[in-house]
Amino acid sequence: MCAFTTCRWLFTIGFAMVGSVVFAQSHEETMLSVNAQLVPVGQATPQITNAPLYSVTPHAGDVKTDGSYPHAGSLVNFTGGPDVEITQVDIYLYSTAVQAVNSIRYQLKFWESYNGTADPIFNSGVADVVDIDLVGPYSLNANVGYMATVVLPKSILIEGFQSKGMSINVQGNYGDGNYVSSSLLVPTLSNSTPSAGSHAHDFGAQALDSDDPNFDNFSTSDTITPAPAITLYGNPLRSSNCSAWNGKYGDFTVEEFDSTYDQRWGLSSNGGSLDVSNGIVTMTAPSSGSTSFPYGLQLVPTLPTSGQFSVRWEMKYKSTGPGGDGIAIGTRSPINGGTDTGGIVAQGWQDTANGYRVAALVGSNTTEDYTYQENAGTALHAVEYCWLTNIVEVWVDGAMKYQEPRAANVPRPAYIWFGNPGMAAGGTVWNNFELHRIHVRTPVVDTIFTDGFDSSD
Repeated sequence: MCAFTTCRWLFTIGFAMVGSVVFAQSHEETMLSVNAQLVPVGQATPQITNAPLYSVTPHAGDVKTDGSYPHAGSLVNFTGGPDVEITQVDIYLYSTAVQAVNSIRYQLKFWESYNGTADPIFNSGVADVVDIDLVGPYSLNANVGYMATVVLPKSILIEGFQSKGMSINVQGNYGDGNYVSSSLLVPTLSNSTPSAGSHAHDFGAQALDSDDPNFDNFSTSDTITPAPAITLYGNPLRSSNCSAWNGKYGDFTVEEFDSTYDQRWGLSSNGGSLDVSNGIVTMTAPSSGSTSFPYGLQLVPTLPTSGQFSVRWEMKYKSTGPGGDGIAIGTRSPINGGTDTGGIVAQGWQDTANGYRVAALVGSNTTEDYTYQENAGTALHAVEYCWLTNIVEVWVDGAMKYQEPRAANVPRPAYIWFGNPGMAAGGTVWNNFELHRIHVRTPVVDTIFTDGFDSSD
């Protein structure tokens, strides 16, 4: 095994002002920051980073906004699949009167499921909520549409791509610091045919639903004909690729680094900089070099104790250096400042000597195989390590890079840790990074077949 040191959205925007985007999980506070600009429709030249997954854009003669619905939503089908990640959003607002407004809040939420006979109709909110605060002051004209382009520093991951709920709220701050909904400023509604994806039902409301006062939902009586205009860019993907599961899997542990992260992780800055905000863990060491790097250890084991599982993480290095650091899966969490490696079974690691690589233990010795390797760099990678029946797989950015038999004496891992708990004698320059999320998944079994069509289960 290699040595520790070598081996291993508050969104403030304006006509010419920049700010941030806030992501809040459905029951937590997860905030992401990004720069953007609000402009009248027709004057925008958005920088497109990915293809549109869903898009309804307003065109002359198609806009059907009369101010009735400061809250709107749709039941949408994304292009692609089986899952999607949203990386950029174009939002559209409509001013129905001449008005002066200090700031505007645009809220966006996604829902996993829809029931057209229930009240409310959407449930099981996706973890990420986007609050977009457009800070002015603004002098808006009557019957004019405005838009803003938001590039997200952390993607919104949605499992599945069909029949997903989407809610939009628009509120204005007219000088007293409070955000209120009114008919003066609303989501743009349009009868335009979607240029990407489709929508099955559309909804509008004048007030927040009493069943969910923190974010808008809808009743069955809220059906409207026009759809809220919005473009969602991103990528179709499969968020778990383990080949033996045939695309059937469920979440065992979801870590998005919300405000409760310290209940699950013990983090140490080790003389460097440690930041957990915006749903991202950022670990940084002094640029002049240091003997240690920040470290995060799991306080309790969260991997399944039996059966198959996978660990998928998204991570982006921000610098390169000879001092190695990264993320590891092992039998225990190493003690900070010690020499124990924590019984590493798999890891994603970077240093300038050996580059960026993913390694996994598969044989009867203690040497990990390099399952994937490239030059040290700063690209964002999504890596999945699959612990299957007598098999190890490694997937990088949706492509299988490794599949080998696993020896019976390879220890079953229980913990995840990241950073580097070791020391570099004399100091070194490290590889600073951002860790965006960690998801642990397990296969879903079709019990109708395994139970012999027994309906009692």
